[in-house]
Amino acid sequence: MNGRSFLKVSKDCGLLDKQLTATDVDLIFGKIKNITERRINYEQFLDGLMMFAKKKGVPIDTIEGRVEQSNGPMLHGTVAEASCAIFCETYNTI
Repeated sequence: MNGRSFLKVSKDCGLLDKQLTATDVDLIFGKIKNITERRINYEQFLDGLMMFAKKKGVPIDTIEGRVEQSNGPMLHGTVAEASCAIFCETYNTI
């Protein structure tokens, strides 16, 4: 998991607030990853969750529960509008 994905998990699980900001998540990622690596493994991910709990002042079970209850990644893409050609074609056939 890279830093962007680590931040996305934090956002999607609703972990970010005034006590834990996006900057904090980036700093925690930097602390848990190996110096020569750009990605973290599962054990490092769990260490990051532990650091989240410490930063927020809540038990680790609370953080793990939020991650477990998430519905996976939330996709926030844009929706394309119908093109004029499709609209005009439909309108002319009525």
